[in-house]
Amino acid sequence: MRAGPNFNNVAITGGELTFVGGNINNAPPLKGLDLMLSQCTPGALLNSKERSDPPRCADETRTAILNSLLRWISSNIASNVASIAWLHGPAGGGKTAIAQTLGEQCQKKGLLAATFFFSRTDSEDRSDGDRVISTIAAELIRLIPELKPLVIKAIDDDPFLLSKVMEEQLYELMVKPLRTLAQARGKELGPRLVVIDALDECNDMDAQVDLIKTIANAVPQLAFPFCFLIVSRPESHIVDAFAREPLQSTTTLRLDLSKDTSADADIQLFLELGFEDILSHHRHRRLLPSPWPPVGVIPALVKQSSRQFIYPSTVIKYVRDPKHHPFRRLQDILGLSPSSSKGRPFAGLDSLYTFIFSRVENDNIEVITRFFSLLLVIKSTQNPDRVNLRPAATQLEEFLELDSGDLYFLLDPFLSLLSMPEDPSHDIEIFHISLLDFLLDTNRSFDIRRRGFNISLPLGHTVAAIYWWRRLPDPDRPQGTRITSHFHFIQHCSLVGRLSETLYQCITCAELPRPMEPLQKLWYMWRILCNMLLTRQV
Repeated sequence: MRAGPNFNNVAITGGELTFVGGNINNAPPLKGLDLMLSQCTPGALLNSKERSDPPRCADETRTAILNSLLRWISSNIASNVASIAWLHGPAGGGKTAIAQTLGEQCQKKGLLAATFFFSRTDSEDRSDGDRVISTIAAELIRLIPELKPLVIKAIDDDPFLLSKVMEEQLYELMVKPLRTLAQARGKELGPRLVVIDALDECNDMDAQVDLIKTIANAVPQLAFPFCFLIVSRPESHIVDAFAREPLQSTTTLRLDLSKDTSADADIQLFLELGFEDILSHHRHRRLLPSPWPPVGVIPALVKQSSRQFIYPSTVIKYVRDPKHHPFRRLQDILGLSPSSSKGRPFAGLDSLYTFIFSRVENDNIEVITRFFSLLLVIKSTQNPDRVNLRPAATQLEEFLELDSGDLYFLLDPFLSLLSMPEDPSHDIEIFHISLLDFLLDTNRSFDIRRRGFNISLPLGHTVAAIYWWRRLPDPDRPQGTRITSHFHFIQHCSLVGRLSETLYQCITCAELPRPMEPLQKLWYMWRILCNMLLTRQV
C-alpha cells in the first residue's frame, strides 16, 4: 500500500485546522495521569452514567448481610488491619444489589475508597481485568489528593508500568505511595472500602484469580488498612483460590448467599413493596381486585423464588408493565407449571423464561431463534465483527433481513427480559445475565427446545456468515467494503465448528444478488477449510 504524504510546517487559515512544526502522524506520548486515565474504566464506578439505574436492595431487605459487612468494616477500622471479604452466591441472588447498596451507604459515611463493577454485557472495558488497578488508583488520588504526585511520578518513572503484571502495578500505584504518605502524614486516611463486584464476569479466568491473589498479597503491606470486598459467583477456580494461600488467611469474612436464612423474608418484603407500588401507581390500578395481590400469591411466589432475587424482580417487572393488565399478567405467572426443583437450583426462573418463550407465535419461532443466537454471538468473546454485529435493533434487523421496526413487534413478549430503547440505533440491553446462561444450557432450556427454539452460538455464526455471503459478489460495492465482507464471512464460518450445514445454506440456499462462478465458490470453501484447520476447529 502506498504511504500517504507527510505534512511539515503547514499553516492553513480560513477557519480550518492549523498544524505547525511536526509530522501529522506523530502524536506526543501520553504521560503520567493521562496515561493512567487511558487505562481506567469510568463505567465501572459506583455512580457512573453507564450504571445509571443499578440494582439496589429494597428498604429493610438484606439487612442481615449488609449489617455483617458493616460490622466487618468497623472491626477493621478498630483493629487497624486490612483484610478481604468474599460475598458469593448463584446467578440472580442479588449480589450486585448488595454491593451497590453497601457502597452507597459507605459513600455517605466517607468510607468508600473505590469500586469496580465488572460486566460482560455492557461496555467491553468493564470485562477487562487489566483496567482494575488503574481505576482503583484513579479513585484513590481523587479522594486523597496527596497521593496524586506520588502516583504520577511512579508512572512517569516507568512508562511501561501499566503494561506490567498486576502485582507490580498495585505495589507501585497503591502500596508504595500509601506507605510514603503514611510516613509524612502520620495519621489514618478516611476512605476504607474497595468493592470489586461480579469478578466472574471478567473476560479472563486467569486474570480473575491473578487479581484477587494480587490483592491478598498486598493486604499485609498496606500502611493504611483497606477493606476489600470481592463479589462473585462460586466458580470453581475462584472457590479454589479462596481455599488457598494467600487468600485463605487474608479473607476474614465469607458470606454465602445460598445459605442466607433471611432470604425468604427479604423476598417477601420485596414482593409486598412491589405489589403495593403497582396498586398505588399503575395506570390500570382501578381494575385490580381486592385484596391485591390475592391471598396466598406472595407465599407461592416466595417459594418459587428459591431464594434468588432475580425471580421476584422479574415477576414484578412483568406484572407492572404499564401496557398490560396487572391482574392478567399475574395470572400468567400463576399459571406456570414448574418442573421439580430437585437438582435444578434455577427451576423457578427457568419456568418463567419458558413461559415467556411460550408466548411467541409459531410463525415467529424461527426468527426469534435466530435473534437470540445472534445475541449469544454478540455477548460472547468470539464475535469477530463488533462494529457491524451489535445489539442495536437497526443492525440486528439487517442481519435477520427484517423490515425496519419489525424487531420491536417480534420482541414484545420479552419486554420483561430485554430493554428496548426508543432509538433503534441504541443497543438492546438484557435485564438479567442469567438469561444467556439459560439459553446456553441445553438442560435448563430443554422445554423451549422441544418447541423449536434451538438457540446456539453455532447458529448465530451461521446467520452472520450468510449475511456476509450475500454481500460478497456485488462489484458495485467499494473494494474495502468487499474485503471486509470476505474477512467476516470466513471468520464466522470458522467459528461454527461444523462446515457442512453452513456451506450448504450459503452455496445452495442463500440467494445472491449476483451469481458466483463455480470456481469462485470452491475457492471460498478452500479458504474456510484452511482457516478452520489453522484454528483447530475442524
